Amino acid sequence: MAATLRAIDKRCQKRLPAAFLFPAFCYKWRVTQGNPLMNRRALALPLIALLGLAGHAFADTLLVERAQEKPAEAAPVRGQTAAQVEARFGAPQEKLEPRGGQKRQWPVIHRWVYPTFTVYFEKNRVIDVVLNKASAEEIGPKPPIR
Repeated sequence: MAATLRAIDKRCQKRLPAAFLFPAFCYKWRVTQGNPLMNRRALALPLIALLGLAGHAFADTLLVERAQEKPAEAAPVRGQTAAQVEARFGAPQEKLEPRGGQKRQWPVIHRWVYPTFTVYFEKNRVIDVVLNKASAEEIGPKPPIR
């Protein structure tokens, strides 16, 4: 430990890369070298700042919360056919152009957009349903690529 302390002090005296890139480091090093209380304070301040910033995340409305509140009947389930989805929820607002299919391993994915969710189909079967954002302030997935 003492050898490390001497090496850092020599770098600061010689103005080597550590001292050149971080001149405040050498100043703090000299001030806190013999004072363990100062070392604790130097570590505590950044942690307190991070905790202060973390509080803002709890004030946002999350799409996950809204999805957990809704009953499972409000959206199609995996495995339903496109005809079943259309019979139950009506015609979609928009049928987006298919994506994929360039290779045999990449299946063609069809997407139907409804007011509250987007349905993804592979070979005429539902593979996923994603809720759309209710408002601009809500945090959730981005709208589908058109």
